[in-house]
Parts: sequence; structure tokens; C-alpha cells
Amino acid sequence: MNYLYQAYFTGQASGKNHKKFLESAALLNGKTGDYRNIERLCVISHHVDIATIQLLLTDGFVGKKNTVEIEEITDATLLDPESPHRLHIDLIGNYFLPHSKYKNISKKIFNQINS
Repeated sequence: MNYLYQAYFTGQASGKNHKKFLESAALLNGKTGDYRNIERLCVISHHVDIATIQLLLTDGFVGKKNTVEIEEITDATLLDPESPHRLHIDLIGNYFLPHSKYKNISKKIFNQINS
């Protein structure tokens, strides 16, 4: 089973770390809600824990590695109307859920969100 993570780059977009973030996110098959290129925000499906995703996304960073914020997407965060994870509902429903099972996201709850 996999986990879904939202990864957000908070650093300077023109710096070396931003370029490295983009490369790492692409290697991890990160996707955006509008199916365009990743700029600062993406969703990643993976079987590893959140700390490992943090390491993979910041490997090769110069200086601060805390410019990448990772959050796990769960049923609870998708049900919360104030959660930023709700931006990804279409992406999750159309791209991720049909192809994999997720430890903390149930299709039943996801159907509830869309009704």
C-alpha cells in the first residue's frame, strides 16, 4: 500500500534548490492538480514514510533543507473543507485512486466527498 503526500517548495524559485526540487519531484513521479509542470506544489504517491520523502526531495540541496514541506494526504484532510489537500480532489480521484490502494485514503470516503 502507498501513501499520498503533498510536497510544497517554500524557498526561492530561482535558486539551485528549486531546480533540485523539480528534478527530484519529477523522478518521484510527482503530479500537479492541473496536470502541468511542477512549479512549487505536487502530489507524490509512494510506499515510503514521510521522512524518506523529505530526504529524497531535498537530496543535494545547498544549505537549508526545510524549504520543502511534506504533508500526508488522508481521509481526514480530504474531508476538512479548510484543508489545502482539497485542491487535489480531482487529481486523486482521476489519477491516483484508480491505479493504487492507499493506506489512509478510502474510496468510500472519497465517493462521499464527491457527492
